Amino acid sequence: MSQVKFVSDPDKAVYDSFCGFHKLFPAYTVDAERRIVVSNKIVKDKVCIVSGGGSGHEPNSAGYVGQGMLSAAVGGLIFASPPSSTIFAAIRTLAEQNNNAGVLVLLMNYTGDVLNFGLAIEEAKTLGIKVESVAMEDDCSIPRNEVQGAGRRGMTGTVVAMKIIGHLARAGKNLSELVQEFNTLKENVASFGCAVSPCTVPGVGPLFKLGSDEVEIGIGIHGEAGVQRIQRPPIDDLLEIILKRILEDLKLQSDSRVCVFLNNAGATSQLELSIIIGKIHSHLTNKNITVERMYCGDFITSLDMAGFQICILNLTQHPAWLECLDSSTDAPAWPGTDLNVPSETPQNSISISDEEHHGFDKTGPKFTQEQIKLFEKCLNAIASALIKEESRINELDTLSGDGDAGSTLKRFADALQKQLPKLNLEYPAASLYQMSKLCQNEMGGSSGGIYGIFLTSAAKSVASSSSLDVSAAWKSAIETVSLYSKAKIGDRTMMDVIIPCYEEFNSQIKQNKDLKSVMEQVVKIAKAKCEETRHMKPRLGRASYVPSEYIKDVDPGAYGVMLWLEVILNVIKS
Repeated sequence: MSQVKFVSDPDKAVYDSFCGFHKLFPAYTVDAERRIVVSNKIVKDKVCIVSGGGSGHEPNSAGYVGQGMLSAAVGGLIFASPPSSTIFAAIRTLAEQNNNAGVLVLLMNYTGDVLNFGLAIEEAKTLGIKVESVAMEDDCSIPRNEVQGAGRRGMTGTVVAMKIIGHLARAGKNLSELVQEFNTLKENVASFGCAVSPCTVPGVGPLFKLGSDEVEIGIGIHGEAGVQRIQRPPIDDLLEIILKRILEDLKLQSDSRVCVFLNNAGATSQLELSIIIGKIHSHLTNKNITVERMYCGDFITSLDMAGFQICILNLTQHPAWLECLDSSTDAPAWPGTDLNVPSETPQNSISISDEEHHGFDKTGPKFTQEQIKLFEKCLNAIASALIKEESRINELDTLSGDGDAGSTLKRFADALQKQLPKLNLEYPAASLYQMSKLCQNEMGGSSGGIYGIFLTSAAKSVASSSSLDVSAAWKSAIETVSLYSKAKIGDRTMMDVIIPCYEEFNSQIKQNKDLKSVMEQVVKIAKAKCEETRHMKPRLGRASYVPSEYIKDVDPGAYGVMLWLEVILNVIKS
């Protein structure tokens, strides 16, 4: 596949895309820098719905902002979750516009999104904002009884939920009613995808290789490999494989009523899609399943992946959902709306909240001048090491993710070195919180969410104490990350290093040993636990969907933790 793209600068591609979106649909409020799109037609005293995730899936999610669907969308970098700070800004903006009638966050079940949206929700709740979240898990490529801790991925069913739940929100359903309806809906929708070629990420290239006579089945939407690779069969046989899994998952019978959604993964021609949609109809009607509606289009793409997803909604016990699907919407993913025309009433445009949530300025214990110097040296050395190791960590991530873990950490490191003179190093709570914001704003993705939550929780713990208790802050951070990520020892994540290192640190420090001796033992544990991840089967994040034979090295997140712990030791020793 050609790696040539109509992209002049991969680093600016997403920003340029949002700028273009605003030119195309000037009736929206768009913040291209923060990748936020907000409807200017929000109804007072009715629940607003916000969704989002990484870019590269267009028209999701910005294309579904409109009456009867989303009230706002938040985008991340390509295939990376948006930072929690921009999510928080969108949630707060909606709450201000609808008189705090409620905000429903509609997610696809991916670790980075769950973490970053979760952190934003927690911040919003501290301000009294009524907000709840739900996550679509419609990918049935992995049978329910084989699902690991990460749960099933969200796919085309997410857009189905946007349409149905969006209609019900416009009809006046309250927040709890919408959550209840969504929980029923998610049990009645299933999706399954396949591809004959991978997508090509700008500046990176294809994420896996596929023979000209092969098809990858059970693909996700982030360019990752599927659950199985087979010799490409005739299209009727391929559809039989896919539909069999979906029908089994939904327990569809001969008298079932369904809606079908055929999603273009990005580079499948309309000719092929028309052929496929006709064959799907034939397969289902031959099984005496009534097809009430069929939809075909680019719902959630994966850049230029040549493939498709079939999504089926079971209407049998819920015929009212058909009315929701048939209702009108002016979301631009359905073309020909008045949103293509510049607004004649610019006073209706709203401002997206810029106000930062509370920090911890001059709160909690203070560092001495000697401690400030040591802290500054550690941070600078950590940043330098992360920058140096970018390629190595990217290489590790290519085996199990989308190959950008090193670049993600480098973005934080670059920002940290730039902002280091401005950090409030005198108060550790304040500096930890400021670094959490750098993680959220600069990193994105799962790593940004995890480090952001980790540092925010540590900052809260330190701020609430009269003296610095590193063990207490470390413990609090682990508990909060575990709450949102569900990660535990043995899942092959960074927590496989962080948790045992905390336990060793806590044990050593209680023995009143000097910091150098303590950190020597901690780093020894870090190296051993990082090496153990080489032989673990991933149970969380994108890696959990990748066949184990593809994973032959240590976890990139665990390696990153080991790296900065070792750097801290070296600074202390020097």
